[in-house]
Amino acid sequence: MPIIVRLCLCLLAAPALVYAGSPQSDVSLSGDQFDCLINPAVSGLVSCLPPEDHTAQGYRWDMGDGAVYTSDGTEPYIYHTYSKPGEYTVTLTINRGQTSAHSETVLSIPEPLDDDISRQLARGHLR
Repeated sequence: MPIIVRLCLCLLAAPALVYAGSPQSDVSLSGDQFDCLINPAVSGLVSCLPPEDHTAQGYRWDMGDGAVYTSDGTEPYIYHTYSKPGEYTVTLTINRGQTSAHSETVLSIPEPLDDDISRQLARGHLR
């Protein structure tokens, strides 16, 4: 079982979103409403999962390094591999038809692990 470092807090309770302005306006979500996890066994590999949203019609993930992923509401999660260590701002936009909501967080991608340590982590030998 791979070890995963959790960077963002998951939703402890599904809070109601407050819409401001006209139906065409964007709504900002707080930064802790989606999860991004870094897999230390695979250099730069991140998986991100949005909050549960039954009104979502689509998702757009901007990973902060030029990569952008879009999907319909059926598969909202993504996997991405950063090619270089550093800080990246990940932005999630949820399309809800006439409205959308967005949230962002900063990920700190660490330097790659020594190849021997990576192999041991991948096999579950390090604890």
